[in-house]
Amino acid sequence: MKVAVINNYLGNIQSVCNALDNLKVNYILTNKKKEISNCKAIVFPGVGSFPKAIENLNKLKLKDFLKDQLQIKKKPYLGICLGMQILLTKSFELGETIGLDIINGEVKKLKKSSRFKIPHVGWSKIKITKKNKIFKNVSNYSELYFDHSFYTHIKDKKLTITKTSYSQDFISSFNKQNIIGVQFHPEKSQIIGSRIFENFIKFAIEYNKKIHGKK
Repeated sequence: MKVAVINNYLGNIQSVCNALDNLKVNYILTNKKKEISNCKAIVFPGVGSFPKAIENLNKLKLKDFLKDQLQIKKKPYLGICLGMQILLTKSFELGETIGLDIINGEVKKLKKSSRFKIPHVGWSKIKITKKNKIFKNVSNYSELYFDHSFYTHIKDKKLTITKTSYSQDFISSFNKQNIIGVQFHPEKSQIIGSRIFENFIKFAIEYNKKIHGKK
């Protein structure tokens, strides 16, 4: 199974590629529609601003194309940090920007206080609120690496699979059918992060087989 790693010219692209290389995943780094179409799953890395990410997707003519790949073609998708946030209806980062609107919700800024600096950078625990294949063999309250100033506020709380507490409680991962979003960075989260990537690949293979009858 080949995976498309979206090159949106932002974020930890090389770190994600390195993590997939270590797992010997068959992937291609691309922003070409034909190449993405030929892949069976999509990974969208992320560090950067929401408006710039959407601007780049529009320039590459990928915004509507990605919506089709996820909603119509039902391709398994792993959105990392910014790649998670762009799935939502809109963001209030640097003004108001419309996202892919695949997940009903808004991207908002984390609360700042004297005890908690923003951005949230470093290791924080995840609380698993719902059993999910992406966290197979991952212990509850495992520490993962975060780097963000904004968080996802989604309407359908049933999609939530983990929460994290920093300056406030926020959703650190969600799953809607073929779509998985994670606020943390598995590519920076060492052994546990590798396990999450490995779990996503297995999830994608199983999902494709279930929906399309093939790997």
